[in-house]
Amino acid sequence: MNIKNKLILSHILLILIFVIFWISYSFIGYKEFQEKTQLLAYNSLKEYSNKLYKLTNKYTKPFTEDYIKLKTKFLALKLSKLIIEIEKKGKSIEENEEINSLISKLFYVGENIVVGYSYLLNNKLQIIASPNKSALRTGKQTWKNKFPKLYNLMERAKKNGVSHGYYKFYDINNKGDISTVGKKYGVISKIPKTNYFLGTTIFLKNYNFSKKKQIKYYEMEARKKAEKKFEFHSRSILFDIHSKTVIIFTIIFIVFIFISYWFAKTISNPIQKLTEKVKGINTENLNFSMGRDEYYGTTEVKELSTAFKFLGDELMEYMDNFKQEVYQRKLIDRELEVAREIQEFSLPKVMPGFSKPEFDIYGTVNPAKKMAGDFYDFYYLTKTKIAVVIGDVSGKGISAAYFMAKTQTLIKAFCLEEKNDPSHVLTKVNSILSKDNKSYMFATVFVGYYDITTGILTYANAGHHAALKLKQNNTIFEFGEQRRPALGFFADAIYETKTEQLNQNEFFILYTDGICEATNSEEELYGKVRLLQSCTKNRNPNIKKMISGIVKDTVVFEGETSQSDDITVIGLVRVI
Repeated sequence: MNIKNKLILSHILLILIFVIFWISYSFIGYKEFQEKTQLLAYNSLKEYSNKLYKLTNKYTKPFTEDYIKLKTKFLALKLSKLIIEIEKKGKSIEENEEINSLISKLFYVGENIVVGYSYLLNNKLQIIASPNKSALRTGKQTWKNKFPKLYNLMERAKKNGVSHGYYKFYDINNKGDISTVGKKYGVISKIPKTNYFLGTTIFLKNYNFSKKKQIKYYEMEARKKAEKKFEFHSRSILFDIHSKTVIIFTIIFIVFIFISYWFAKTISNPIQKLTEKVKGINTENLNFSMGRDEYYGTTEVKELSTAFKFLGDELMEYMDNFKQEVYQRKLIDRELEVAREIQEFSLPKVMPGFSKPEFDIYGTVNPAKKMAGDFYDFYYLTKTKIAVVIGDVSGKGISAAYFMAKTQTLIKAFCLEEKNDPSHVLTKVNSILSKDNKSYMFATVFVGYYDITTGILTYANAGHHAALKLKQNNTIFEFGEQRRPALGFFADAIYETKTEQLNQNEFFILYTDGICEATNSEEELYGKVRLLQSCTKNRNPNIKKMISGIVKDTVVFEGETSQSDDITVIGLVRVI
């Protein structure tokens, strides 16, 4: 798709996005208006329902009291005839089924909600018939202690023939604690022409709940009607908004298409000309020029044309410099390759006749770069004594390789002079390296003289790691800790000589810090623990296989992670 069509399409997309946002904003505004209006209506309806409930309580309360009084009076008259007939026959009032049936009828309101009940009292104010069987034979003293207000009603009824009023009741749970506290309205009336009293009571909570539920029903009906009205009103508003939006969008869309086409044509034509010119640039022809009639006075295209011309000139100069730099790099790489070969050649190799039946020795270096900063060496000092050397030079690259070669050469020269005391060798080498050490380079070195007949290792350490001794029982012992400074720091440093006995089938291992500081993809260090485990795991009378196995474990641990430091390991085993 060319730039003209892209510009037209981008403008169309912009206006579409603008309209979508506009519609969305309008819709959100409409929804907010609708929600706020509905909330206001619901709150008003709720307030109205609460007022209605209060008014209902206010004006139905007297009606409720009169209803209970009439209910009691009517039932008392009905019971009067029955009791008189039963007493004439000499039968028990308490055991009469018809009386119990009348007394046991509960008062219901609405959907089978129990709101009240009746009970029959004798002249001693004991309940002899009631829907609540647990209350039968409840005595006068019980009423007086637990329900004093109800007791007062009973006493007034006994005295005046009838009484009524409000009192509290308490429900007792299985533990004997009060579980519910409520309020009742009761009427107690003397049954005409008898010595019995009829009590009628109503649960105000249940009665009021029924009224409140009925009002809630009316509220829900009113809310449904309001919701339908709001929905119809909202749809009308939304339809008007959408209609106006579509009309305005259509007008803007048509106008914008014309503007976009003109704008795209004005911008794209000079750019297309510029593109054709740029296509002519290649490695053989970096010249670029564009006339005024080709960019039509467009400032941006003119600046681009100038920039491309400048870029072409710069590229020509850069290509010349680049060719020279590539040539120089090839020379440096060749020199590094030669230096690496020389460095590799300088490392000792176990030639036929070097190892003897008494011992075997092997060493290896894995450089992190082309030039290593680690080195090792071993050579005969006498027919029965060999020097074993390992070192780690600070830094990397050519400077480290030069310092390493210098250090290695000096050590070997002084070892061949000082064949009994390696500490004197380190002292002399340090004195030379410390002078005029403007680059502040240093080297950690471990020098050991091994007597192949006795198995005694005489050694000195200049800031290097302790050596490892793998015993016959597969335990590892470290010796020769780094208590003296590295070579190149202090010209007057003095080093000390110590000895260690190597018995039959025991191994002497030296290494540089590159093996312990090897890192895997999870940034874990290889560490000394893994090194020690690798030594016991790879234990082998063939010292070459053993050292190769230790280095291989390190490489496997690193995985895809690039090697950060040189890894050098040298090992010696006493065979007999």
